[in-house]
Amino acid sequence: MSHHGTHKIVQTKSKNGRAGTPGHPGDIVNYNVLNCRPVINSSSPVTAPKGKPTHLQVLLQIESGVKYWMTINISNGEDNVSYFASDDYQNPITEAILNEDLPEGFTDLSGRQGGINLDYVKDDLFDFKNLVDLEEQKDGAHTPLSDILHAEISNAARFPDARMFVFGSRFDDKDGSQSPFGVATGIHDIHMNQGSVGAHAASNGSFQDGGLLVHYPGEQKWSAIFMRFSTQDVSKDHS
Repeated sequence: MSHHGTHKIVQTKSKNGRAGTPGHPGDIVNYNVLNCRPVINSSSPVTAPKGKPTHLQVLLQIESGVKYWMTINISNGEDNVSYFASDDYQNPITEAILNEDLPEGFTDLSGRQGGINLDYVKDDLFDFKNLVDLEEQKDGAHTPLSDILHAEISNAARFPDARMFVFGSRFDDKDGSQSPFGVATGIHDIHMNQGSVGAHAASNGSFQDGGLLVHYPGEQKWSAIFMRFSTQDVSKDHS
């Protein structure tokens, strides 16, 4: 049963007082995990914007019918992207997620240390040596990473019992004007959120990294996708 009604929409403000919205560097991460399923139709997934960096935007839904959306990097921009992807992901974090018995919809994880909060530096989620540098096509919309994400989202939609756990920063643009689906509440920053410099440094923090994990109970397996940017320092603690 969905517990969506128990979760209050929270707008986290950055140091300059602006509420967190997708595409604005320096916003403090409003760290959440979204337990949901993808919606595949004629308008979802979609790639946007036309310029760089390109994002894949996906309509999401929970059992009650409430809809959300996610936007995730699929191309290089000012910083190059590298990623880890596995369709047979085996790590203690998966058992921890199941033990958490997360309700459908958003669960606020901000301020928590450890548990199911993801931390690329402190936790052994994957070997940084296995990160793949993103090589993209000229249009930026079709990349190996976009192919992986499209395949994973399609698989999750195909299996009725599959669940997506999207870790990142929750936002609400109030009127849904930033969403290609007209949906206000969504999740972004689905990547490493520490070790950044310059305009992005205000987003740094431990135990708030993004990621996409998909559970296939009938198959007894998990998939996982993690991402970071080339300028993010992975050599030290960014508490």
